[in-house]
Amino acid sequence: MTDADRKRLWSRAGNQCAWPACRQEVVAGNVGTAPHGLIIGEEAHIISEADDGPRADPNMPLSERNSYGNIVLLCPTHHTFVDKEEGAHYSAEYLHKMKREHEALVSAGQAKTEHGITRQNMSTLVDEWATRVDFDDWPVWTGWMLDVQPRISMDRFSRLRSSGEWLLARYWPESFPGTKKAMKNYLRIHGDFYRYFSYIGHVDGDDLIVRKYHHEIDVWDPSLYRRALALFEGETRTVGDLVVELTRAANFVFDEVRTEVDGQFRVMQGKLLIHVPQGVRDHDRRSRILD
Repeated sequence: MTDADRKRLWSRAGNQCAWPACRQEVVAGNVGTAPHGLIIGEEAHIISEADDGPRADPNMPLSERNSYGNIVLLCPTHHTFVDKEEGAHYSAEYLHKMKREHEALVSAGQAKTEHGITRQNMSTLVDEWATRVDFDDWPVWTGWMLDVQPRISMDRFSRLRSSGEWLLARYWPESFPGTKKAMKNYLRIHGDFYRYFSYIGHVDGDDLIVRKYHHEIDVWDPSLYRRALALFEGETRTVGDLVVELTRAANFVFDEVRTEVDGQFRVMQGKLLIHVPQGVRDHDRRSRILD
């Protein structure tokens, strides 16, 4: 092969075996005494180089037999497969099609990348995250959290915990840096919100609420009342701020996913909005989630 054809072959194959169910990295990472990678890829002829080899065509010029168009990049195992019994099981047409389809996947960013994560895999992960968080219900429960007395159902709070645990266990590769950054940011704020409301939340039937401490004073004491009211308002304000930041964080994930993974992700649904109940103070500050 010429140097140009060899570069074209390895580049378009994306450092992977072209066999559909394999895609083994053909330059492995640091292995043993090969700190810069162990080369295991093999340049397999579709039409044999020899006149009597697998899928031979004696009429094909030797230069064409050794050209990019007649070579497919495979791991040693699948090179053996396609050539076994003089290539009787795999036609030249099949191997050309396999090569074209693999290179098309690489070009579209859907072949294996870092640690086996593909763009298709990433899309599936993000869809699972969106399902677990249930963004369709977002304006409802956040509206209750921004009310005069914040509250959240125990069921919703439990699902938030579960979605956070699921997200914490996920692997987000460096090959999708924006999505990884956005997911880590969302997880951090999600954790802040969950821990804070776990600490201050008070069970009220099937809900967790911020307690109205000033309503629990039995004997009138202006100083005690003011301190209790200030505590309630401070906790309510912090909850509201965390809900707003969590909404910003989710929208940030949406933007990064559309940039790196799936340009159509939640395009029809648009950005997440929060609805501040009428009469709630500081509504202008809490509503600035899209800036």
